Amino acid sequence: LFKGKILGYQLTHYLKMCITYGLTDLKYIGTLAEDYKTICKNPEYIAVIDKAYNKAVELEAGHPAPDFTLTDMKGKTVSLSSFKGKVVYIDFWATWCGPCLAEMPGSHELMKKFKNNKNVVFLYVNVRDDKDNWAQYVTKHKMKGITLYANAEQSAELYKMYNFSGIPHYVLVDKNGNLISANAERPGSAEQDILSALR
Repeated sequence: LFKGKILGYQLTHYLKMCITYGLTDLKYIGTLAEDYKTICKNPEYIAVIDKAYNKAVELEAGHPAPDFTLTDMKGKTVSLSSFKGKVVYIDFWATWCGPCLAEMPGSHELMKKFKNNKNVVFLYVNVRDDKDNWAQYVTKHKMKGITLYANAEQSAELYKMYNFSGIPHYVLVDKNGNLISANAERPGSAEQDILSALR
C-alpha cells in the first residue's frame, strides 16, 4: 500500500514540517535528511526537502536577518536594516489573530522593562490584515514600539523570508543585523535572550 506511493509523500510532508516549524539543530536535520533520502527516491520530493533545509540554513543564528521595508502609521517607510546597532525584537501579528492579541499585554510588559534602554527596539509587524483594522487597533490601544503594516503581497514575502506559517511569530536580531533566532521566544520568556544580546 505505501511503497512508492503514500509513504514518500508522508515522509516528505512530515520532514518538511519538522524542518520549517520545529527543529532547530541543523546537524540533526541534516542527518534526518540523509536518512530520508535512503528511503524516498522521488526527485521532486527530495527537492522539496533540500529547499526547506537550505532555507533553514539561511535563517540559522548568526546569518543576516532578511531585510524588509514597510510603512508606519504616518506613511513613513521603515526598514529593518535602519536599526543596525540595536537589538530588535520583531512581533508578527494581526488584529484577527486571537493568540496574537492574547500575547500583546505580555509583549508590552516586556517592552516596559527596556523602556529606558535605547539599544532595544520593539517592532510590531502587522501581516495579512485589513489596513483600517490595523490603524484602528493601534490607535485605540495606544500601541507603543514601532508599528508597521504589510499588505497582502508584502505579508506573503515576509512569511517566505522568515519561514513561518502561523502567527504570532517572533524574531530576535542582534546589533549587527544578524539573527539571534528566527523563531524567538514569546514575550513572556524573551527577556533573558534580549539581555544576553545586549551584553
